[in-house]
Amino acid sequence: MMKGDSVVFPNAEVYASKVEYDAWMAMPAERKAQVVKTMDAYKERLHLFEFGDTLRANVVAMEAVGHTPVIRFSRVASYW
Repeated sequence: MMKGDSVVFPNAEVYASKVEYDAWMAMPAERKAQVVKTMDAYKERLHLFEFGDTLRANVVAMEAVGHTPVIRFSRVASYW
């Protein structure tokens, strides 16, 4: 999402679960430096969500915990 100090996707809307974001921010400073840099660069277009929230295009965020703090699956609400 970044190339050096530059945003690669200037028109991107970034969605991250609040649980995952909080896990990234709880990492030791030396491990989270790139995450902080990236999230700061996209902060005007960063959307944090909770599981169960309905996002754009009627997509529902569903929890699916795996080897990373949180893996997200989504479904289109109108089809379920």
